[in-house]
Amino acid sequence: MERKLSTSMTEGVIWKAMVLFCIPLLFGNFFQQLYSTVDSIVVGKVVGKEALAAIGACDPIIALVLNLCAGASAGAGVVISQLFGAQREKDLKTAVHTTISIAFVLGLVLEIIGLILVPSLMRWIQMPEDVIAPGTTYMRVYFAGLLFTVLFNMTSGILNAVGNSRRSLLYLIIASAVNIVLDLIFVMVFRWGIFGAAFATVLSQLLSCVCSITYLCRCKEQIYGVDLKQLRINKASAARILSIGVPSSIQGVVRCLANIFVQTGINSFGSDAVAGYSAYLRVDGFMWMPLMSIGIAASTFTGQNIGAGKFGRVYDGLKLAIKVSAFYSVTAGFLIMLTANPIISIFNSEPGVVQYGVISIIMFMPFYWLFAIYNTMAGALTGAGRTVIAMLSSVGAFCIFRILWMVVLKATEFVPYTFTSLIAMYPASWILSLMILVIYMKKVNWTGQKTERLE
Repeated sequence: MERKLSTSMTEGVIWKAMVLFCIPLLFGNFFQQLYSTVDSIVVGKVVGKEALAAIGACDPIIALVLNLCAGASAGAGVVISQLFGAQREKDLKTAVHTTISIAFVLGLVLEIIGLILVPSLMRWIQMPEDVIAPGTTYMRVYFAGLLFTVLFNMTSGILNAVGNSRRSLLYLIIASAVNIVLDLIFVMVFRWGIFGAAFATVLSQLLSCVCSITYLCRCKEQIYGVDLKQLRINKASAARILSIGVPSSIQGVVRCLANIFVQTGINSFGSDAVAGYSAYLRVDGFMWMPLMSIGIAASTFTGQNIGAGKFGRVYDGLKLAIKVSAFYSVTAGFLIMLTANPIISIFNSEPGVVQYGVISIIMFMPFYWLFAIYNTMAGALTGAGRTVIAMLSSVGAFCIFRILWMVVLKATEFVPYTFTSLIAMYPASWILSLMILVIYMKKVNWTGQKTERLE
């Protein structure tokens, strides 16, 4: 089988295979977070705290939409990585073309629905009055370019599944650079405000989408090459992708719905709280994105090795990934806490905004290692096709538990209902979610047997 421009993770030294795969993802996610952060810094400094708050308040809605697509991407990644590991070229090509076809349909449908629902979404999340107008503008522009975002994420998933994470890194770097330049031009020079920031993001996503699809079409000699004439949804391949992807989508969507519910609580503390928390979320991205990269690496490594029947490597790879993710979260979290005030002040220097941003850092950073370990274990389970347990743990800990926390907090006077007591639900939910996965992985042979691989 031709494997040029792709990487098998079923052979060689485990740490070397995972590092070579993960480094491009880490850089890619860094640049992706960088242009998101630049959006917020430019908007917060030039346009004002209301615009910064609008971007932050819209984050849970954007995450909800992306998680709908991420499930399909996860399902495709598992199927493609296992087929790649099993060296089944014909079936892999079918899965690749089905994945892109699903992405196009899904992206178009979500774009249309999103544009229709924007005004209603602003009311549902109870945005502060001074944030509604910029939030509506931001969401309308974002949804107008959603198709490009979905297609790029799905094509990146294909490349990652066969070990070619370097290519998606290249396109993310290009998109990030373009986004930053356009941000500065649209917001600081043209004075287009929050519209300019959103438009810059859409144009950069369009560029990365065109680049990734063009690349896949030009490398037809590769086992994952794309022929636009063959784009269609194969029923058997789609069924396999969706059987794995739907639980992942449900997991992400339900978690985001809970976060939207929580966002309404944060919104009730006013625009300073929303802006401060929005600034924190940009800092959080530099924690979250590398951990997501490690989770993707764990998923791809697990999928390829289960496809090849090398179950011992799966456990060794997972142990290594857990150690790396925990070490990173502890080290980075400590550094962020030391510099909390100046970091938040970069986005907006108003005292109220800085106060809420610093509180968020102090409440999250000491406990991030719990989420790091959970995320790595969930990635391995996804690579093994065990997406149902990942979904159940997420629904239970990140949705039901957090909603109950808010309900109890509001209904009782035992603990005052404050910004701090509200966001304390996040580290508490990480503890619960990690306990669920640890118990499951100790009790169940989650890697399965050879007969459980793709037939």
